[in-house]
Amino acid sequence: MFVKQCLNNKKAVYGIKCWSVVNTSQANFTNGTAFMFAPGYLMTVAHVIHIDCDINKATHSNFEVINAEDIGKNTERANLVVEDSVRDVAILKVDNPHHSDRLIFDNKMVEMGTPCGSLGFPLSEIVIDAQSKTNFNLTLRFQGSNLSSVIEINDSGRILTYYETDALMYSG
Repeated sequence: MFVKQCLNNKKAVYGIKCWSVVNTSQANFTNGTAFMFAPGYLMTVAHVIHIDCDINKATHSNFEVINAEDIGKNTERANLVVEDSVRDVAILKVDNPHHSDRLIFDNKMVEMGTPCGSLGFPLSEIVIDAQSKTNFNLTLRFQGSNLSSVIEINDSGRILTYYETDALMYSG
């Protein structure tokens, strides 16, 4: 079941490249992982859409995404819809996405000790070659873990549930 879910969810995982022109000979890039949650709508962490992944800096002006199954092909343009820097969430929209697979959410509470995992691009990088061409180097990685804690926080009358795993985070 777990392997099947990873294979199914892979189709909803995207690499995201954010960039802004600094001056005529320089650009600033950040990158990360996003996932499609509704047709054409992607969710990512808000910090990745900011210069140097710093919420206190300006938002990038350009967003490109690529589905995990399309690595090596052309990226798709995306537009920022909204961000919540407090909760570190941003939503992007792709007008005519090449794929429509999305994650399906389940509103059931997950028990502590449940096996889980993450799919994404934690060690991706953007390399600028000798011809000033940007190469978006992506390798989809899976990290398995177990759910170690369930935390509920009352945020102005709204209960927010956070899950914590026993996995060590990738550096960066």
